[in-house]
Amino acid sequence: MGEVTILVNNAGVVRVGDFLHLEDKAIEWIVNVNLMSIFWMCKAFMPDMIHKPWAHVVNFASAGGMLALPDISIYCATKFAVVGFSDALRQEMKKYKYNVGITMVCPYTVATGMFAGFKEVAGTKILKTEEVTTRLVKAIKKNKPMVAVPNFQVNFLTPLTKLILPIHAMDFLNKLVGMWTANEQTHERKYKI
Repeated sequence: MGEVTILVNNAGVVRVGDFLHLEDKAIEWIVNVNLMSIFWMCKAFMPDMIHKPWAHVVNFASAGGMLALPDISIYCATKFAVVGFSDALRQEMKKYKYNVGITMVCPYTVATGMFAGFKEVAGTKILKTEEVTTRLVKAIKKNKPMVAVPNFQVNFLTPLTKLILPIHAMDFLNKLVGMWTANEQTHERKYKI
């Protein structure tokens, strides 16, 4: 393998269902794929990357790392952790003057097999992979710390409503716009773990 200058941590899995009925094995699987793999990939490749004149790490989180939703609680927990880890890692790179840019990607639902059956809600649409990758390439070139797609909903509206609305109002709003039922068609899908 040649030198690594760009590391893209894009592994992700989701298991839809209420937390109390998720098997322990499923929880471990989600945490290992969505979170632990990012830690291990960064630990494996970044020690060499910090000595390069330029390098970049991309960590895929999710809009589910900015806004928690029912029935995907473990998925959301791992994506919230990816957001926090990416932000802390970005600050460490600055503090220690390493030339490694860190970008976290927080898209809404992307049209991949992982989210087959999810519904479009509240004016958002299921994203095409090209929409996300085009924005990501631009962000890497500009060393932006975050790519949120769609930008307005994920990067502005979600944090603003969480800041100004009481929790019960936020829950009501999520239910009203269909966020609580967006994944109902995926409940019956079975996964090999």
